[in-house]
Amino acid sequence: FAWRVLRFRGARQARQFAMAFMVGEVAKLVIMGALFVVALLFFDLNMKAFMIAFAMNLGVFWLAPFIYRGP
Repeated sequence: FAWRVLRFRGARQARQFAMAFMVGEVAKLVIMGALFVVALLFFDLNMKAFMIAFAMNLGVFWLAPFIYRGP
């Protein structure tokens, strides 16, 4: 994903950068949705625990930029 997005540099390629980023995000969501369905259909899961773990995973992803500022 990063390789495809970061190949565009400079102000002239901003539109291509944004489009590559959006395509990557859509692909990520489609893959995540498909794997979510596969997990629900083919594995005997505790639904409550599965949803709590999924929500915690998303929460960490969203909060990480605010918690870790970097060097």
